[in-house]
Amino acid sequence: MVAGFLVINLDPVAVHLGGLSIRWYGLAYVLAISVALSATLRYAELLGVERERVWRLFLWTALAGLIGGRLYFDIQQPDFVRDYLLHPLNLIAVWQGGMAYF
Repeated sequence: MVAGFLVINLDPVAVHLGGLSIRWYGLAYVLAISVALSATLRYAELLGVERERVWRLFLWTALAGLIGGRLYFDIQQPDFVRDYLLHPLNLIAVWQGGMAYF
């Protein structure tokens, strides 16, 4: 039996803007959220739901999803107590990378 695998040697940073590094998964989040918002706005229009109402719900939902994705990443780390609970700033250290989603 031959095991096959694919190696993708891709820099995780998509764009460098001075000291700011924008990663590929960040761009994927922006694209996914934008597509979801666009589809939701169109569907809401068909149902007669006000755009302002959709935007209010969207902002809270996107924020909760991003916070939840970061916290889920933190919780599943093997050294959660040592690296995160004893150093709470690491819980929000998105500049060090790390999001989880399903």
